[in-house]
Amino acid sequence: MSEESPILRLPEDPAWQALLQQKKTDYRTRIQKRNRDRMPPELQNTQAEYALLVLLKLFDGSEVASFALSRELAALQTKHFDSENFQQACAVIDRYTTDLPFLEQHLPAQTN
Repeated sequence: MSEESPILRLPEDPAWQALLQQKKTDYRTRIQKRNRDRMPPELQNTQAEYALLVLLKLFDGSEVASFALSRELAALQTKHFDSENFQQACAVIDRYTTDLPFLEQHLPAQTN
């Protein structure tokens, strides 16, 4: 018996998509900073990488079947796949794509 995969969808609103692009940039910045800081692998949380990957796939094809993507990643990463962080990343991206005020609250502060 197989469960149906949750589908994450890119909102059609261009303004919403622009905010998601900002979030994508935020994830990249956070990942680059962590890499510059040379955090030991055992202290790294992979949720940001998974969230960025889901956003990249959304912008590439407008929707993501989370179970299919998790199986693909598990096959590629074998014992390094972190299913809990992947699930959390999908839940956050799902919220960002369905709850605009939530996304707006979680964008980095603009510096001028």
